[in-house]
Amino acid sequence: MKAICPNSPNHKRFSTVAHVMEDWEVDENGNFVAVIESLQTDHGPDPGNVWTCLECGAENEADVKFAKEQLLESLIERLDAGDF
Repeated sequence: MKAICPNSPNHKRFSTVAHVMEDWEVDENGNFVAVIESLQTDHGPDPGNVWTCLECGAENEADVKFAKEQLLESLIERLDAGDF
């Protein structure tokens, strides 16, 4: 999986959701105070998540293409145009 910003292929940094397990410091009521340590990643970034380019703000899975999807679209366009 490789995200490609629709505004510039040179943009390489994105924001998206990952689910992690953390060891927290809490107060006597169980309220969050601070992260002590990230223990593990339960689920890493997914192409179906919302992805935001941190350089230009292009957002969501419809705007941020992934390398395989972009290659497939390009091949289909070439087939339709009779390039093969």
